[in-house]
Amino acid sequence: MVDEVHIAIIGVGNLEVGPPLMATIAQYFGERPLAIRLYDPNHEIAELIGLLAKALFNVTDSVHILGVFEDYCEALAGAHGVIFCPDYPGEELWTKHHPDFPEKKGFADAVLSQANDAVSVINLTDDYDDMRMREWGPWPGFLEEDALDEMPHQILRWIHDDDSPHELLDANKISPFREWIEEICVNLASD
Repeated sequence: MVDEVHIAIIGVGNLEVGPPLMATIAQYFGERPLAIRLYDPNHEIAELIGLLAKALFNVTDSVHILGVFEDYCEALAGAHGVIFCPDYPGEELWTKHHPDFPEKKGFADAVLSQANDAVSVINLTDDYDDMRMREWGPWPGFLEEDALDEMPHQILRWIHDDDSPHELLDANKISPFREWIEEICVNLASD
């Protein structure tokens, strides 16, 4: 029996998705703890989301394990589930952060090739269309450009407890991810 459920989040630096995902995960209290493995090609943003996750885990008394990785293959190693959510709208920014993958589709294919066929992969973007991914994107919705520009500063306020994260937590208490994680746990129990 598996002790922790390993969830890799590839593209966690997507500021529309990262904070709501961390809020949902912080409130997940299932049979087993989660081992959350974060990756974003912009490692600084991945670290920021990791700090947010730790702050939210502290608020909710969550015991999940958290790791931030500089290599997507390391983040995917041993994953039971993958959430795919990279978002770099401009080709110049995409190429800067993904020099090995000049096309976004190539990155999606590389991620899928690293994941075991039995691994459940959720796609939260609208840029990729692949039958191997369960389509849920875009989730949770779009932020206005001003709110998106402000999000790194808001994350820092949550981390430093200058603003309460309870609104973020309340807004993401009920999420399709809870059911998806439970589905993974059931599948692991039957293996």
